[in-house]
Amino acid sequence: MERQLLELDRAIAKALETGASSVAYALQADKKELERTKQKAQMRQQVHKQTDRIAEDNWDQLHRFTASFDGWEHTMQKLERDLSDSFESKTGEAIVDKLVQERKKLCRDYGSDLDQVIRSCRLH
Repeated sequence: MERQLLELDRAIAKALETGASSVAYALQADKKELERTKQKAQMRQQVHKQTDRIAEDNWDQLHRFTASFDGWEHTMQKLERDLSDSFESKTGEAIVDKLVQERKKLCRDYGSDLDQVIRSCRLH
């Protein structure tokens, strides 16, 4: 793009020297459009770099959240096993069943949210 801009500058100068002002105006409009295109490309590149930087900065935190979520799930499963061994009555079974249902619901709901966040933060 830089080379195209330099060529347009030369063509504009030449058009002005020869008195072809209408050609010079048209070339200046082309130059302005090329400069806008260049600026947009630079801005896209900056946004892309900043997005990657933000994702990298937060990647470790996402891993910690994922580990906490996995740890919570394992802790809940252990509690379910311990409760099921502790209770032999129908009330105990009902408590364990309810706990299992709630854990599965939370894992399904929040696990999919966490997976979606992780997928959305992958680098380009």
